Amino acid sequence: MAVVVLVAWRSAAAAAKILPVEALRGGIKSHSFKKEHFPLERTRGSLSMALGLKSMAFNRKMYLMVGIIFAGIAFASAFSIITWWNMGINDDLVLKMTGYEISDIMVYKAPHENYEELTEKIGAMEGVRKVSLYEMESLSVEGELLSCYVSDDFGKLEMVEVYEGNFPEYDNEIVVTGLLARSWGKKIGDTVTVSSNGASAEYVICGLTQTMNNFGRICFMHETGLLRVEPYYEKNSIQVYLEPGLDIDTFIGAMEQSFRVLSPSASPGNTGADMNSNTDSSTDAGTNAGTNAGTDSGASMETGTKKQEALAAAKRKAEEKLAALISMYGVDSAQYALMVDGEVVLSGDTNDYEIDRIENNRRLFVSNVDSIADSTRMMAALIITGTVLLVVLVLYMVIKSMLTRRRGEFGIYKALGYTDRQLMEQIAISFLPASVGGTLAGSLAACLSVNRMASLLFEQLGISEMNFVVEPWLILLMAFALVVFAFAVSMVLAGKIRGITVYGLLTEE
Repeated sequence: MAVVVLVAWRSAAAAAKILPVEALRGGIKSHSFKKEHFPLERTRGSLSMALGLKSMAFNRKMYLMVGIIFAGIAFASAFSIITWWNMGINDDLVLKMTGYEISDIMVYKAPHENYEELTEKIGAMEGVRKVSLYEMESLSVEGELLSCYVSDDFGKLEMVEVYEGNFPEYDNEIVVTGLLARSWGKKIGDTVTVSSNGASAEYVICGLTQTMNNFGRICFMHETGLLRVEPYYEKNSIQVYLEPGLDIDTFIGAMEQSFRVLSPSASPGNTGADMNSNTDSSTDAGTNAGTNAGTDSGASMETGTKKQEALAAAKRKAEEKLAALISMYGVDSAQYALMVDGEVVLSGDTNDYEIDRIENNRRLFVSNVDSIADSTRMMAALIITGTVLLVVLVLYMVIKSMLTRRRGEFGIYKALGYTDRQLMEQIAISFLPASVGGTLAGSLAACLSVNRMASLLFEQLGISEMNFVVEPWLILLMAFALVVFAFAVSMVLAGKIRGITVYGLLTEE
């Protein structure tokens, strides 16, 4: 409000400087002692260009205001374009900002399976580039409950980064977010207290990270470091990275054919009764018993097929129940059996399985990242739309005021033989220096400050140092489009000069 009042007061104060004789002449002074920067006889280019530049030099304050407005418009446009490019088109930065390690496949081992042996088997499969550990535990750090991500080798991770310091390598090191470090008044080299289930230990901050995950309330710790406060910790999941070009769902189907999986997915190659490869001897026995129960050979085959399908369906249902007991209720051992006419025809045990379930990890996270990208694209579109409307509004107000104030001058130009198009070009060209200068200044300011401003904008979400990539060609393209659009709008709005006629001025219409 104060800014509006101040600007209005300064603008209205100019009216006190207008002499009565100038008012009677329509604002035309009898003479001017100002230096002529664009004399017609020495200025290169067309006459319309020379007159436009003379008009700009004569009305410096007005065009300076227009230039400042264009600088603000270009700054907002460049900021939105850079944000859109880094978060709406190229999603690598968004993936890293999530704080998650996005491998191709996530494998959850069965309760009684040996983790190291299963990891070695999966890592030896053809098409597997590498495997790693990256799991989450809840710990109390400096009295605050945080999500602690654990790994046995952070060097294997591809999406998680630290912007200062190093990842933890020893059992007494920890990485926290810059947001938490500032709130605690800590820096690299300081110690923090970590607690879990009554056990506490001191850890040295060896690095700082940033993430939007849990609003920046996370930490990283080596597996050996976690064992200091959680000695009974057991590893349960395996991050699997595939060779480039392999289809993830097809590979999951191949894994479910190679391993005994408790909760198989609907991946290619795993449909119907062949979803799981661990068809045990009890199933075969039940199938044979059902087949021999018929009277004729044809009826016997039909009856046997139906019983085989029924047993397969019962087996899948039992496996679903076992999976639910493990994942939802923490059960680590369970058995099932099916008896027909006093004979066990189907049985199973959680110990029979190597893997609990296999998930397409990339699909899960990419779908979440896509929603962030869509929001960024929408934000950029809204800012660009607002920019377009603001350019039209500013030029409309300035050109309308110019046509009203210089109506007599343009009438004289017409009497001298100038065409409407020449006068329209004169008006549009007079705005070019302001639009070009303001656009370049605003674009340059955006390029230099976008990362700092974005860091402040996302600070409360856990991001301390934003690293937007600035593409020069993209900014130049945006600036060129803005200047061309402003010139086109100026030409269209200046078309109202057609309403000014010499006859109308003489008759004072």
